Amino acid sequence: MIAIPNDAAQTATDAVQKAAPALDQSLAPLFTFPSKWPSLIETLEWCQHMRPGTALILIAIGFIFLVYGNSFHRVLISLNAAIIGAWIGGLIGSKAGATLPGVFIGGFLCGAIAWPMLKYAVALVSAVIGFLIGASVWRTCGFESGYAPAGGLIGMTFLTMLGFITFRTAIILATGLQGAGMFVFGALGMMYKYEDITPRIDTVVKSNQYILLLAVLIPAFIGVIYQHSSSAATPAKK
Repeated sequence: MIAIPNDAAQTATDAVQKAAPALDQSLAPLFTFPSKWPSLIETLEWCQHMRPGTALILIAIGFIFLVYGNSFHRVLISLNAAIIGAWIGGLIGSKAGATLPGVFIGGFLCGAIAWPMLKYAVALVSAVIGFLIGASVWRTCGFESGYAPAGGLIGMTFLTMLGFITFRTAIILATGLQGAGMFVFGALGMMYKYEDITPRIDTVVKSNQYILLLAVLIPAFIGVIYQHSSSAATPAKK
């Protein structure tokens, strides 16, 4: 038998306590408000530095959102709410030096609340997605980047109100837009791993500021139409 030191438990506890601050410090940059909306170049650089595993996850989950968003809307919306809650929890926790606990507590609470209060969760998720799309459209159209949140507020207001007016349409639109965005950025991240086509991608995307936005909106439109037609006989339950 292998002898276990008597102070093994205490040693492990001390190691965790020493590692926790370093982990919180490394996670803290993920839970800060960006000073400005990312430019097209910065977005492409993010895709270039994306790991293959991350790209595959984005492609797979994006496809599920895009095609089956309405069919699995309760799970997907609750997952979104949990992610939003985790970010808010991490944001609050980072101020107190407890980023990781804040992430887990915020994610669990928001996910647990979203499951029974689905309609409000849809409004919350729609608001976030609407803000991201609105700000992206604002920046793509060449308006002042410092006022990109104004475009975000327009998109947020539209999708939030839609969530309270027509429940199923809001779910389909929100999941379709999110799924298309995740799928396209995941695909870009994967294509950037092939050095032969990287210059071509840069040339095409940078030469037309609207192409990346259209690359998201076109599959989103197709996904929304598909979800609407496939779920017409079985509307989403509240």
